[in-house]
Amino acid sequence: MSKIYLLGIDVGFRNAGLSLFSKKVGKKKLKFIDGTVVNTIKNKKAISVASDDIKSVQKINDDMIGFFQKHNLDYSRKVFAICEFPFGGAMGARANRTMGIATAQVTSLLQFYNFIPLIVTPKEVKIAMVGIKKAKGKKVSKLMVINSLYKILKPEAIKRMKKKIKKKDFEHFADSVGAVRFVCNNHLIDKVCCDELGTKKYDRIVKSYY
Repeated sequence: MSKIYLLGIDVGFRNAGLSLFSKKVGKKKLKFIDGTVVNTIKNKKAISVASDDIKSVQKINDDMIGFFQKHNLDYSRKVFAICEFPFGGAMGARANRTMGIATAQVTSLLQFYNFIPLIVTPKEVKIAMVGIKKAKGKKVSKLMVINSLYKILKPEAIKRMKKKIKKKDFEHFADSVGAVRFVCNNHLIDKVCCDELGTKKYDRIVKSYY
């Protein structure tokens, strides 16, 4: 039975959440390995907006590559990157610009590493974390999503992540976990991931389940 790696990414320009799991194809059990949040800070002394953007992208790449290297994620591993993207784009001109940069950054990095991208929406992440009834009802708070981690990860894993990730950034880690949980809950990962399941087509847009 083949072993695969699931890399959850809450895509962002200033804050990007990462979580890493391993899984055997066809098995439900997920093993949590590690997580982190990548941060960039706007440089007010930058010569131009473009120069600040370049430095921010370099920082994101350096930190993500560091995370990949720490866990020996490379061409020899079968890695699926489940990315949370807002399908309709971000709200506002500035947010759309930075989300566009973040999208290009993460897409090019995944292609370089030959990781297989899957896409989920923020709403699908909320469904995975709090359930379809709550996600369809009132506004889902950040705290609700974070508290849902206790249903997915072991208490010691959450404790370890809370020591490592700042409180204000923890929601980005939680969203990355939710992205992984969504594709596993709906067996999407088993439908697309390996030759053992009779398909060689890895590229796929995740269907909506709401």
